[in-house]
Amino acid sequence: MISMNNQVSFKSRIQFVPFAKFADTIHDAAKIDFGNCYKFVKEDKFFSTEVRTCTGGGFVEPLKNAMGFHILDSEYNNIAVIPWFERFVNFNAENGLLIGAKDLPDEVYKYSMPNLKKIKKYMLSKKINLSVFGPHALRKSQSHFHFSLPDDTWTLCTQYYENNNLKEISSLKDLVFCFKNISISPKDTLFIGDKEITPKDCPSIFNVGKKRNNILNFLCGFFNL
Repeated sequence: MISMNNQVSFKSRIQFVPFAKFADTIHDAAKIDFGNCYKFVKEDKFFSTEVRTCTGGGFVEPLKNAMGFHILDSEYNNIAVIPWFERFVNFNAENGLLIGAKDLPDEVYKYSMPNLKKIKKYMLSKKINLSVFGPHALRKSQSHFHFSLPDDTWTLCTQYYENNNLKEISSLKDLVFCFKNISISPKDTLFIGDKEITPKDCPSIFNVGKKRNNILNFLCGFFNL
């Protein structure tokens, strides 16, 4: 049992890294291998890959408990996801992260956005300090995530195609280009590589719960404002 001081203010670290570094990070973590439906993992370290139209993320009770999930965008999961959370999140979650989904016109992906919105609404209703990266802005894109409870760190990697070239988020400009919505919780810190991104760098993404202005965010990334 880790001794904790109630006066301590915990901040999770969110860090975007290249895929090679992400792959090195996950070697001792439990894989959320969701197959063709959904999967939950309650471990000190967990990861999942290839989050596209699905929704991934997790619930965290700092230094005590964490549960990760990867939810396929289907009608069945849209109906069942909240009862699943009520069943499996049996600890006092304080922080959380969501990543994934795509806002596409294709009928086959019609539950991608409803799932993301439903999970986000549920987590906020539970007073979770929530950071959100989603939906993806690009059709040809995917994200991978890893969480380490001992370090209270989310390691993320987002890949996308631009002019038929595979790229990865490596700058603030890339970040705001790749997601239609970004909301960073006041309880989290954000890094791209080893560079910390602060509210001064791009104020709009730190306004949790407010609708993002895509033009403003593009300018934040382009001019590093």
